[in-house]
Amino acid sequence: MKKIFAAAIVAATFAVSAPAMAADISLTESNGTYTGAFASPAKSGSFTDSYTFEVPTSGFVGASLITLAFNIPGMNPMVNFVLDKVTLNGTDLTLTTSGLYNYKAESLAPIASQTNPQTLVVSGTVTGGSATYSGNVAFRAAPAVPEPGTWALMILGFGVVGYAMRRRPSVRFAQAI
Repeated sequence: MKKIFAAAIVAATFAVSAPAMAADISLTESNGTYTGAFASPAKSGSFTDSYTFEVPTSGFVGASLITLAFNIPGMNPMVNFVLDKVTLNGTDLTLTTSGLYNYKAESLAPIASQTNPQTLVVSGTVTGGSATYSGNVAFRAAPAVPEPGTWALMILGFGVVGYAMRRRPSVRFAQAI
């Protein structure tokens, strides 16, 4: 009897906890910036979702995510959505609330890309109904060489320094006899 009870508890635990979701985000390029969107199905209970994407070279990545809580008919009208943590390549994103149980997660500064794949992990808990979230990721390659304007300014600076040195009067020292 104890074995059956223990097996029932284990089965109930697996039935209540939401499985971890893993998905790939595909990036599209436009004017040197790569972007991709992701979205979750309706969530209830505890969840941890992992998204991966590949970048073409080294550079900087960023992400933003917005949640939306909604009620299921016949359920408790108060949906409690707690977004615990959102990380991009192991760096925590800044979480802010944009209303009752609605969150916004974003990277406020560019995050250096790592060796592929890049990883976005979202975890939280939903009770009293269901909720969903969606967002996007962006990638920009690190500049390899200075831009032409930078080169022109540097060359102009060398010219001004050279001109100033040439125009400087030479200093002569008087020798006492």
